[in-house]
Amino acid sequence: MRCVACGTEMLLVKVAPDNTMISSGYERYTLQCLGCYEIEEHLVFNGAKAAPTLSPSIVGRLEGLGTDESLQDASVNAALSQTAERFRTR
Repeated sequence: MRCVACGTEMLLVKVAPDNTMISSGYERYTLQCLGCYEIEEHLVFNGAKAAPTLSPSIVGRLEGLGTDESLQDASVNAALSQTAERFRTR
């Protein structure tokens, strides 16, 4: 990035998480000009560091699921079988 004041290349000197936004994943980048030493800050969204969010309806469905391991194993095996069958028919 170039400095607005003098056009010289700017150096990234600091990256800090920004907690002022409602959603996570925002970072505050501080850049300093190598020519005139002007400092700029930019708010940048970093999707890789954003926390996954679930809607309340999904959370309710997940809480309603049983914790019986045999039931969970059966549903996982059924899902794997369906996925394998889809790949075989392609």
